[in-house]
Amino acid sequence: MSAFAARNAGQPWLLVVDDDPVTARSLSRLLSAGTGARVAVVHSVDDALRLVARAAEDPALAILDFELAHGETGLNVLLSLRASGSEVPCVFHTGVPVRVAAALEASRLGRAYPIFAKGLAQDELVTWAQGVVASANLRRSGTRRRAVTS
Repeated sequence: MSAFAARNAGQPWLLVVDDDPVTARSLSRLLSAGTGARVAVVHSVDDALRLVARAAEDPALAILDFELAHGETGLNVLLSLRASGSEVPCVFHTGVPVRVAAALEASRLGRAYPIFAKGLAQDELVTWAQGVVASANLRRSGTRRRAVTS
């Protein structure tokens, strides 16, 4: 288990995958302040997969940049997470929303994943993340309550 996973066991956490450290840090602060959840930031497909594999639980949400370094994409992260068995909800936070939509259509994923434009839809992304974290908290409290009453 990673140090991040050990510190956050039992509480929802968010995963941000963005190769731009300034954008990733800014988004991490916004999401942490807006949701109360811990946020882990990684910069590549491999780092994302490693962190999720080592975590005690999947993140409540993965926020993916589309264009990553070395030809990688957020779509690679999404497909790799699904191939590993993770069902973490994913959204795209990108400067190229039209390219993301086209890539999702081409991969037959269609409109199943929200796309938020960098710099333009920050508030909407945080609001969406708040809902996901609230749902994760409800699921956790329901699971704990059932375990206690069993």
